[in-house]
Amino acid sequence: MPNGDRKIGPQDPDIARSEESEKQFRYELKQMMDGLYNHPSIVMWVPFNEGWGQFKTAEIVKWVKDYDPSRMVNNASGWTDRKVGDVHDIHNYPEPASPEPEPNRAVVLGEFGGLGLNIPGHMWEETNWGYRNLSSKEELLYRYETFYTDVWKLKDSKGLCAAVYTQITDVESEANGLITYDRELMKVDPKLLKDINTGNFIAAPEFDPDGGLFNKNDQVIIQAEKGQEVRYTLDGSEPDRSSRLYSGPIVLAKSVTLKAKAYSSSKESRTVTADFEATTFPRPDYKKAYSNKYRAGGDFVLYDGLKGGDTFADGKWQGFHWEDLDVTFDLGTAKSLSEISVRFIESQANWIFLPEQVSISVSADGEVYQVVEQFANNITPSEQVNEIKSFKASLKGKLKIRYIRVFAKNIGNCPEWFQGSGKAWIFADEVEIK
Repeated sequence: MPNGDRKIGPQDPDIARSEESEKQFRYELKQMMDGLYNHPSIVMWVPFNEGWGQFKTAEIVKWVKDYDPSRMVNNASGWTDRKVGDVHDIHNYPEPASPEPEPNRAVVLGEFGGLGLNIPGHMWEETNWGYRNLSSKEELLYRYETFYTDVWKLKDSKGLCAAVYTQITDVESEANGLITYDRELMKVDPKLLKDINTGNFIAAPEFDPDGGLFNKNDQVIIQAEKGQEVRYTLDGSEPDRSSRLYSGPIVLAKSVTLKAKAYSSSKESRTVTADFEATTFPRPDYKKAYSNKYRAGGDFVLYDGLKGGDTFADGKWQGFHWEDLDVTFDLGTAKSLSEISVRFIESQANWIFLPEQVSISVSADGEVYQVVEQFANNITPSEQVNEIKSFKASLKGKLKIRYIRVFAKNIGNCPEWFQGSGKAWIFADEVEIK
């Protein structure tokens, strides 16, 4: 599709183009259709994508349909749907989703996935990103299979008609392809890809939580498809049909390596693995829930000693969508501390902003808190892909501290100057205590 002019968000009205801008758009649209008309691989025309330059949507869709009645028309791939055309197309990252079923239009998932895996020596450049960065081919296979398990469920439950994964190959700095940028390596075995993409597989079980720190007597739930049995081990050995049968939550008493596999009468899933490490550090108390899309390591991730890297999607940054971060840490006993700090990452292109306010409070008894440092942020436009900022409280005097509360105010809706409207994110990791 042609582009140009301004972008709109999901709730914004169509833009008003100048006479010159509209004339240029219509000229380029017709030229594009004329030039590509005979390509049999084109089954649908998409005049607008993700709100870029979107104007007079219904009128443009009608013109395209009249000019080429042989193909379907997607009025807006991404988000700003005007309820015209042949399909309702959404983009959702990273997990799959579906629009609600409609009587007269197909519902499709125009983009999802974006699982990033950097293969050294096969990149366009070393600085790269994905919507969720992964560390191994095994993890990529696991996430890809999990996503397509949900895609096939959405086909049955919502009538999802199509799903387009991002993407076939790495593209320059985007490392979310199934094939490397130089086309030399497949990141996932082609046979396994075929089985997953055609629904010819048994979905692997899922763990909740999926590893990390835990307190004694915490439980792990294993989820599998209806009608399948799950066999598991706790010593790191490979499960088989003679291993323990899962029948209910597993109570954790010590550090373990949990492995599990799902079975039908004739097939078996691949093995899933998670490491659980015991800790005596009390579970942090969240007043606001983090997003399940970006839960990182769960409740303990902000104080697990593993800092998030230089991209929000590396699996270590915890995300809060339209919610504040409000979490309290119990150190177990009162201690003398010299410094408390918390880090945030900003990536405005992905609707992620620094918090507009950060406060760090301490208490000896968990009842009366003293604010030891408070910060205010002036949120301004930034072109940096990822920017990390640390907020640090230096403690003076002889405070005895057992409880630490970290509060960060989400800006809520994206600023008026932002490229599109919508709900803002904040991403945090790590809280460091000295």
